[in-house]
Amino acid sequence: MKKGIILYVAEGREELDEWMDLSAEKKRLEADDVCLATSESELAYGWWYMLTRGMQQISCLRASYDLVASSIRAEGRPFRLCG
Repeated sequence: MKKGIILYVAEGREELDEWMDLSAEKKRLEADDVCLATSESELAYGWWYMLTRGMQQISCLRASYDLVASSIRAEGRPFRLCG
């Protein structure tokens, strides 16, 4: 079963770089694909994006962006959107 995770960036979204390498988060979260969202419309787009890429299980996880370390930090527990 292919697993996708949408990271909803709540803190630090103003400083967030549009093109970040998410391979470390992907490996740490044991997901087949990871994308970022900073608004509800981007969250809906991420869900559609994951569905079109064949993800059977899609979850959302709150995250924050650290400008100094230039990294994303996932927080809390993921909630399943589908699958």
